[in-house]
Amino acid sequence: MTTTTIFLVFPSERAAVRTFKKLQWIPDEMEFLPPYGHTPDGKSVGFDPLFREGIYMQKTGERDSNGNDVLREKPGYHLNIAWFDGAQLPPELTRVQVFPKTPSCVFA
Repeated sequence: MTTTTIFLVFPSERAAVRTFKKLQWIPDEMEFLPPYGHTPDGKSVGFDPLFREGIYMQKTGERDSNGNDVLREKPGYHLNIAWFDGAQLPPELTRVQVFPKTPSCVFA
């Protein structure tokens, strides 16, 4: 079975954990995302939290006095998951799915 990297941005890490608990992919007692979880039908799902809140930066389109790009924090909790080709993504995740033009990290 092959997988695809799905890119997600949640408002916070806590929101991500709540969502995966609701989907029953991680146990209720978990307070953070483990390296992987399991769907209710037993498929493993890899979690890759890329950028903790407030760490991911994006260009503003402006330049500083030295000609360098001015950066600002990109809000949210950025998380990739390894997802199964052809499998339907739950609506809870399609709402937070993003489609970066040049992803900085993907599952191999």
